[in-house]
Amino acid sequence: MSITFQHHESYAHKCAKEVLKKWFDESAEHPSGWQGIGDIKFRTNRVSGVWLEYPLVDLGYCNSMTNNWDEIWLTEDGECNYEFVPTYEQCLEKYNVAPFAIIDIVCTHKGSPSIGIEICHKNSVSKKKLQKIINFKESSGANLELIEISAEWILSQIKTPSKLIYNKLI
Repeated sequence: MSITFQHHESYAHKCAKEVLKKWFDESAEHPSGWQGIGDIKFRTNRVSGVWLEYPLVDLGYCNSMTNNWDEIWLTEDGECNYEFVPTYEQCLEKYNVAPFAIIDIVCTHKGSPSIGIEICHKNSVSKKKLQKIINFKESSGANLELIEISAEWILSQIKTPSKLIYNKLI
């Protein structure tokens, strides 16, 4: 029997993720090459370095907390699969490994996940999920920052804000 990932997100949660991604993607037009809002900054070497539903997986020889998925999951020609992030089910099918966590949004900095963002609508990030991420971050030497932003706060904005209001988790 295989394990499957069940999505249980409200429309507010889903919409807030998409709005925040749009804000970050629009910030890529800055001439310096840096993207971000307020103190959340990153410099990607992709068309968009902002990915939704980012699975965290340890494959032993590499992991998706220190390497972008598009550099792990190569094309049939052995090339980078730019802008690609697999689903939970694709991780199981290809690597026979279930993600230990899925982050709502990941912003990448030059080929590596840099900022993870969890959108909070009804419930904050569970202690169990947070501890798994902290433990793996420490053991892998990853440089991932994890923050949590309220869906209601995002959806209450009338234009792209100049700074984000968030809680830093790690």
